[in-house]
Amino acid sequence: MTSEFILSLMEDHVRELQNYLKRHSAKGMTKPTLHIKKSGKINSYYKYDCKTKSETYINRNDIKTIAALAQNVYEQKVCITARKEIRTLEQCIDRIKTISSVERVYERLPEDMRTLVVPNSVSDEYARLWQNQKFDRYLDPPPRIYKTDSGEYVRSRIELIIANALFKRKIPYHYEKPIRLSEFEYLHPDFTILNKRTGMVYLWEHMGLMDDNSYRNKNMNKLECYAGLGYMIGKNLLVTFDGGGETLSTWMIDKIISEFFI
Repeated sequence: MTSEFILSLMEDHVRELQNYLKRHSAKGMTKPTLHIKKSGKINSYYKYDCKTKSETYINRNDIKTIAALAQNVYEQKVCITARKEIRTLEQCIDRIKTISSVERVYERLPEDMRTLVVPNSVSDEYARLWQNQKFDRYLDPPPRIYKTDSGEYVRSRIELIIANALFKRKIPYHYEKPIRLSEFEYLHPDFTILNKRTGMVYLWEHMGLMDDNSYRNKNMNKLECYAGLGYMIGKNLLVTFDGGGETLSTWMIDKIISEFFI
């Protein structure tokens, strides 16, 4: 597992925590909470007002109110812990970025020397484990009609060509692996691909109906969502297009794969 891959995982987790704080911390820290006082085996429940620091007794049969206040306690504690975790992760990320990683030794060699060197790569075992990850797909997926050489189904002819090209070169990938956008929203990039040499994970989106206004607007919005998650075009996000009667050529697909994954 390379430092770039580790960094990407840490940065993804920081973004998830930050998104949680945006949703819960604004009013969450001033919401009333629950105090429980025990007398023998009997619990008494009180609504605690954080602003006035006062308590109000709650009938033990009012389960809905008690549960809501307990949820407020939980969310406040998560927010406090999330802030601490973000600070710790950001310190680690900054520290890792200042250290010259083992993977970059190859990149910093003179070009003439790089042609003579075989760089270290992700282990076959790690690549196998990455490839065998399980994940939930769409609950109600659109039809998939093209069967790839690996035995899975994809939605378009170009996706079929990309999948077969990756499979032929033994490049690990997942088709439509979900990426969390928010608590209840996910993106499903066409391909999530592992570079076995660097350990870096790329997304590849093929947008095949760019002359359709509705499709184009939807996918431009998707690109903004990817950017918000740290996936930038040309860095760790690859985007190809069809439209106006023109299709992506096999030559271009092979060129992209050779440039980013070989």
